Amino acid sequence: MPTERCEAIVLHSAPYGEHGLLIETYTLEQGAKTFLTTGAKNSKTGIRYAPYAHPLALVQIGYRHKRGDEGLYLLTGIERTTPPGLLLTDMRRSTTALFLASMLRRLLGQQFENSELYDYCHQGVRLLASPDAPLALFPQAFLLGLCHQLGIQPQGEHSPATPLFDLENGVFTTARYEVSDSNPYSNRDTASHLYALMQGGYETPPSTIPRPQRANLLRLLMHYLEIHMGIHLPSDALEVLESIWE
Repeated sequence: MPTERCEAIVLHSAPYGEHGLLIETYTLEQGAKTFLTTGAKNSKTGIRYAPYAHPLALVQIGYRHKRGDEGLYLLTGIERTTPPGLLLTDMRRSTTALFLASMLRRLLGQQFENSELYDYCHQGVRLLASPDAPLALFPQAFLLGLCHQLGIQPQGEHSPATPLFDLENGVFTTARYEVSDSNPYSNRDTASHLYALMQGGYETPPSTIPRPQRANLLRLLMHYLEIHMGIHLPSDALEVLESIWE
């Protein structure tokens, strides 16, 4: 069976069998795709794939179709297309990469080929790996930009007349309700911080959003994605991220 190649972003990897490795990716050519090998950790093979399968690794993968299973592909080779930069040596960046990879794994796990979406994620990873990355609000800005790529970007403007954000309808709205467990509205501070992020993106000055409020904004974006994508996002990576950023 002929070997094929594709460009991919690694979202997750895990042991497979005694010496194997399972790698979940989002590819440029075919969207979500899972690869496996039965010898990734076997030193006698002379092939070690695991170091190339860290969260958000940018790679090119060689593979063959696995007989009898249309959802899995046999990994025949893997190489970096972009150096990992600071993703492997800087704790804040590597933790941010782990968090974003866990989000993308859920959000893109059923996505088909989308070159614009892939390019957005690829550019975001390269920025995160660079020494010039604005780290203070990087996870929040990345998820907000991802909302745009998925066609669910927040709408409207924050103002005295529209001080709340309606998560269900994706718009800033009047102060008819305050946040509670029974309605999908953000509180006033988080709504204003969301709007500031909408204006500034990655370049939003950190002073615009106080440190204690950044986690609230991140949770709002996660909840917004959960509502509109119909999925549950994992919270364990968020807890690790928050512990590193304290």
